This record gives sequence, structure tokens and C-alpha cells, in this order.
Amino acid sequence: MGWQFNTNNYQNEVKNSVTILLTNHDKKATLPPGGWAIYFNAVRDIVNKDVVYGLEISRLNDDLFQLRPIAGFLCLRPKASISLDYISEFWILNYTEAPSDFYFVWDGYV
Repeated sequence: MGWQFNTNNYQNEVKNSVTILLTNHDKKATLPPGGWAIYFNAVRDIVNKDVVYGLEISRLNDDLFQLRPIAGFLCLRPKASISLDYISEFWILNYTEAPSDFYFVWDGYV
């Protein structure tokens, strides 16, 4: 799990564009179509709520977000990656405003 800054001033607005990269680093196991979530912190609210690849990002509270599979997510095979682009409000001016603290949790452990 990682992220990449794309741009500030997205579409000439006070917004930024970020890509989250989800990679299955396991050599054998496939990430299943459900039963898990990835949590992360971000200080900027996400503007686009589009579901891509069957993955949904939602704000739980304050700066805590959840990325989880919903209908349409099939699996993530070993060594495969998915890039999720999202737009959030305001600009990212330094690393403290970037998404951080990604952690993976199986259902039933939160």
C-alpha cells in the first residue's frame, strides 16, 4: 500500500489529485473479494466518491478513512496491483497533509 501525489490545482480548482496503489505482495495468496478493509488517515476530505474496481473509500470520522471491497471487486492476485485515483479538497503543501498510516484489517478484528 502506498500513495503518489499527482497534482494540486486539479481542474483549476483548489483541489488535489492523489493515487493510492494497492499491491498484493504475497507470492501465493489471492486477496479475496471481501472480509477485509484498509484504514488510513488523511486531513483532506475526499471529493469524488466514485467506486473503482469494486473498492469504496469512505470517511469514518475526523481524519480516518476506510477502503473496502464492495460488489464488483473480484480479487487481487499475487503480485498484482490496482491504482485508485481520488480527488480531495484543498492543496497538499507538505507531507503532513498526505494520506498516511495505512493498515490492513480482516473483518471481525476492528
